[in-house]
Amino acid sequence: MEAFVSELKSSLKNELQLIEQQTDILLDRYRLSAKAVSSIVLQLKDKITNYQFKNSKDEIFFFKKILPDFYSEVIYYSKSFQILTKLSICEREGQKILIREELSSITGYFKEHQELYLYYHLGDNHLDDKYFIRSNEPIQFSYTLFCILDSRFCTEYSCQISNFIAFERVKNDLEIKLALLENQPLSSTVATIPKQLKWKGPKVGLVEFGYASKDAGYLDESFQDIFASFEQLFQIRIENSSRTFQEIIARKKDDPIVMEVLAQKVKQRKEKMNENYTSKK
Repeated sequence: MEAFVSELKSSLKNELQLIEQQTDILLDRYRLSAKAVSSIVLQLKDKITNYQFKNSKDEIFFFKKILPDFYSEVIYYSKSFQILTKLSICEREGQKILIREELSSITGYFKEHQELYLYYHLGDNHLDDKYFIRSNEPIQFSYTLFCILDSRFCTEYSCQISNFIAFERVKNDLEIKLALLENQPLSSTVATIPKQLKWKGPKVGLVEFGYASKDAGYLDESFQDIFASFEQLFQIRIENSSRTFQEIIARKKDDPIVMEVLAQKVKQRKEKMNENYTSKK
């Protein structure tokens, strides 16, 4: 089972990364990502439906940790697609109203399921046998998506954990969008930043840095999350990052590359510090 899950995670990561690199329009990216994740989840369902776990510990771990990791992705991309579709037909003020309504709805969901929400975030485990062991009883669940209502594949509480993970990501995205629409610094609920930073270089530099950091393994997050964080940190809009990277590829070899400029500046600073140290001897 461990090898199977690892293979699915790797496959999903590669598919999402490919979609992000090849799709410029965010709405299409959400749609294709939701479709890709759903396909992976169906493979997981086929494996798990009649699977007999070795013991309750393994079963609890799967339904508390593994399944929510996968299924939260389906909910995140589906919900994001739904919201962005609504936002795309609204003017600026309408977008702000819609975002506030969505944020209120998410907060309401967390309050409605406060007991489990706290149980999950506090890392409790004394009710795991109740929450994360399959039963033959039909699942009563308000957030209906096509493959989570089968009690052989999930528990009601693993579905809710999936929602918590997905909705927290959606909430963070919406708070960033709202702050940008209102032209206000992002609140401490979105991120704790001692001082607002201002990026004075070209936007392409952030795109180069994001792709390089991801490919070097310095950042594990998706390109979408990386560039959303850059937007948050530097209060800057980065749109169509994949198209920008295609333009980077098409540049002439003798054109200056931001990453090379930064590397050269580090080298110069190192040389200058060495010179100062030598002169003081």
